[in-house]
This record gives sequence, C-alpha cells and structure tokens, in this order.
Amino acid sequence: MLGVQFADPQVDYYYFLNNDCMLRTDVCSQLASFMDATPDAGLCGAQMFDGTGIRQITFGYLPTLGSKILGHGFVRMLNPAIYPPTREIYTEPVRVPFVMGSTLFLRASAFNQIGGFDVAHFLYIEEEDLAKRLLRAGFFAYLVPQAEYVHFTGQSTIRNYDVDKEYYISLFHYFRKYHSWPARALFRAYYFIKNGRKFRRDPIYGRLAWFIGRGSPMRESLRYRQIIRSDNRAS
Repeated sequence: MLGVQFADPQVDYYYFLNNDCMLRTDVCSQLASFMDATPDAGLCGAQMFDGTGIRQITFGYLPTLGSKILGHGFVRMLNPAIYPPTREIYTEPVRVPFVMGSTLFLRASAFNQIGGFDVAHFLYIEEEDLAKRLLRAGFFAYLVPQAEYVHFTGQSTIRNYDVDKEYYISLFHYFRKYHSWPARALFRAYYFIKNGRKFRRDPIYGRLAWFIGRGSPMRESLRYRQIIRSDNRAS
C-alpha cells in the first residue's frame, strides 16, 4: 500500500508479485489482454508452478462454516459453480473465489474503489479479503492458465511459531469482518480442535490451539515488531 501510492494514477492495472517468484511467460501482457476483454474482472492470476516445474494449486475457496465443517468436496458437490475443482488442469480462463497472493493482477479502478489492501493483514489472507471486497463491489476473480509463473514456495518466510500465529491473526481478522459472532465462535472451536488434536506430533500445534482459544489477539502481530533503521529500511 505504500508502494502503490507512487504508481501513475492514470494506469489501468496494478501487478503485485512476490519476491520469490519468476515469470515463465509474458504474464503482464497476457493478463492485461484478458482484463481488457473481461470488464467484470477485478483481479486475475497466472497458473503457478513450483521450483521443480510441477503445476500447483493456484486458487482457493473463501472460508465458510460449510466448507470447514462439511468439507470442500461436499460443498463443491452442492454448488460446483462457486467451488470449481482446484486440482483440475484448466486450459481456458475460469472464474474462481480468489487467486493465490503470490501474484495478483488488479484493475486499478476497482482496487482504488475498495480502498486497496486492508493493511491489518500483515502476511496472510490479504488475497481472500481483497477478493471478498471486490466481489461485494461487483467484480470477480479469475485464473488465466495460459499465463505461467514459478513460485519458490516458502522461500520468503521461515516457518516458526510466530509466522504460523500470524496466519491465525489474519484469519480471525477476516472472520471478524465478514461473519457473525456465533459463526466466529464456531470457527474458533474448529481451529482450536484442529490444532489441539495434533499437539503430540509437534508442540507448536498446542501453542497455536492456546493462542486461538484466547482470541488470536491482533496486538501480538509481527507487524508491531518492525524496526525502522537509521537508513530508512524496515527490518
């Protein structure tokens, strides 16, 4: 959100790309052409591959109680239009709930209309939140499989308790924005049990369950540990 403020205000599109990605095709031209031809598209993404060239899941489903409690397979059977198969190999653009945040190609006017990213999402869930707000404004998300990129997954962050905790901070911020109090309570119980039952495999899951149980407080986010150095770079 800091960087995009320096973009040319007359541009049609913004492209956000992770620092651990590499483009395999002429992604910007391909996605811009698609957006030019698809007025209801608010954002789109290219097909993701890992560092070994294996095709990866590139889109996901917005979190709902039905999908968490009943499972994605069941809700996909009930409403396939909202839950397209994530593992299918697509050859043509397809409308999806959201695309993975490692590469996001956005219509600038739509992005600006909804106020850009919610900066409370520090590391995670920003793509779900962005797609949700665009959908409420009448814009959809698409996967454009002809465009391809490599994501060296996990290279920009090191997995540890604080990073895992950050995911739940963002996730429950999302729930607070879009779900009722009873639904949030059910989500909290679901994730508490999901992590708690795995604590014998790794103690980190027990710590995460306790963190979720006490409310996933935003004040413990890593964003509040940032230090501005004298050379004006954040660490």
